[in-house]
Amino acid sequence: MADPTALRSVITNLLNNAMKYCGSQQWARVTAVTVEENAGSQVELRVEDHGIGIGVDEIKNIFEPFYRGRESVDSQIHGNGLGLSLVRQVVEAHQGTIRVDSVRGEGSTFIVRFPAVNASAELGNV
Repeated sequence: MADPTALRSVITNLLNNAMKYCGSQQWARVTAVTVEENAGSQVELRVEDHGIGIGVDEIKNIFEPFYRGRESVDSQIHGNGLGLSLVRQVVEAHQGTIRVDSVRGEGSTFIVRFPAVNASAELGNV
């Protein structure tokens, strides 16, 4: 019940960023689980790295178009600051949410949640 091309771009962008900002660690992990909440079932996707991390003062801005953190500018890491903005737009278009947990110098975890659809209920209407 989603746009597979758009969701693929979300995962690709988050993984590319994880590898771009991971420094010498060259480590990233992607996990997906079902989470039960009061609002119902959700699919939670996590993309985690052990890279440079994001400062607390910058987290509120990273999903804004053209925003690039000081560390990426100072380190001359290429990019135009549009990737995470586009990721947020796709996630929200699918009624999802995105957030990041990050510690400078230790890494980041991007957490995306989408409402889960009961496939058997959907197929029952065919």
